[in-house]
Amino acid sequence: MVALKLVIIAFFLVVGAFYVSRQLDAVCAQRVGRYLGRGRIIFFAYIGFDAVSTAAEETRNPQRDMPIGMMASLVVCTIIYIAVALVLTGLLPYQQLDTAEPLATAFSSLGMNWTAGFISLGAVFATTSVLVVFQLGQPRIFFSMAATAAARWAARVHPRFGRRT
Repeated sequence: MVALKLVIIAFFLVVGAFYVSRQLDAVCAQRVGRYLGRGRIIFFAYIGFDAVSTAAEETRNPQRDMPIGMMASLVVCTIIYIAVALVLTGLLPYQQLDTAEPLATAFSSLGMNWTAGFISLGAVFATTSVLVVFQLGQPRIFFSMAATAAARWAARVHPRFGRRT
C-alpha cells in the first residue's frame, strides 16, 4: 500500500509539474513570510510516526535502528510534503484548495477528471495504509497488559516467538 501511495504521489508530482503556473508560484512565494506562523498546523501531518517506535522489539539493534528509521522517515516525508505543496500551489490558488481532496480538486479545475479520479483512488490507499499502521501498536499494548492481572487473556503467545506464557 505504501508503494502504491508513493507511485500516486510521484504521478501527481510529474503530471502536475507540467501544469504549474509560474505566476501562481510567485504569488505564493510572496506570501510565505506572512503564513509561516500558520505552519504549525502541519504538525498534525506528522502524527503516526510514533507508531514506528512500537516495532522496537522486532529490530535487531533498537538503540541504533529506531532513531535512524524515524529520522529518515521524517526527512523523506518532509521532502515529499514540500514537493507536493509546491506543485499544488502552482496548479491552483491556495484559496481554492480548502477542500477535503485538494490534489483531486487541482486536477478537476484543469479539466483532467481522469487524473483527479486516479488521485482520489490514491487517497483511498493512503487512508487504508494509515489505519493499518495505527493497528500495528495494538498487539504490543495487549502484550504489555498481559503482565498485569487486568489482561491475563493476552498472556498466551506463540510458543516459538513469545517470552511470556
